[in-house]
Amino acid sequence: MNKKLEVEGDIAADYLEEFLDIIDVDGDIEIDVRHDRPAVDIIAESADLQKLVGLDGEVLEALQDLARLAVAAKTGDRSRLMLDVAGYRKAQTKILTDTAEDAIALVRANGQPYDLEPMNAFERKVVHDVISDAGLHSESHGADPYRYVTISLPVIADADDEADDVDAAGAAGTPGAAGEDGSDASAAVGAEAPAAYADYGDARSENGADSVGTAAATAAAGSGVATDATTMAGQTEGDASA
Repeated sequence: MNKKLEVEGDIAADYLEEFLDIIDVDGDIEIDVRHDRPAVDIIAESADLQKLVGLDGEVLEALQDLARLAVAAKTGDRSRLMLDVAGYRKAQTKILTDTAEDAIALVRANGQPYDLEPMNAFERKVVHDVISDAGLHSESHGADPYRYVTISLPVIADADDEADDVDAAGAAGTPGAAGEDGSDASAAVGAEAPAAYADYGDARSENGADSVGTAAATAAAGSGVATDATTMAGQTEGDASA
């Protein structure tokens, strides 16, 4: 296990144990590393854990943000930690995988792009991975909470077109074919990053300490302990800004 990621998991686990004590909910915490990320699971038989998931995982997302900020406050680095509660994400991953595979089969059958329903960053990341593994192309469009993924067949460059581009580039004495304005087309292509990668950054945590208030309010509302949870988040915000 990567030592740095293991340390991040330990910090998050300590934070979450304190959080569970505050809201008086029992739960076992397991630490792991998955896909080069620290992963923390809160497991218990109690139905109380469902309060930490919330509608469509909203409370879980907020609690994950708080755990990431707690890690950042200790390490000074942004964390990509993944939190799961009561197996919610595991179950969602199975559903999302099945949904993506059905859409992939449809795209392969008719050759037309297919738009999935709007999803959050975690959900989009799952379907992007499934689509990539299947050898198809995926791209995200729109803005949260309506951001969605489009699946399409991979674009295969025509060999004759590629030969023409090479000849044109050689004649111009440039590394790539020039555009109408004289600019290098290859530079433009290199500067354009695939939209699908935008989801890999987990936009929810990129706002840093500014997101603590919203995350704390959501997590506290879901757990029913607004005062204690918000106080705890405030301590995290202070550490993160130090």
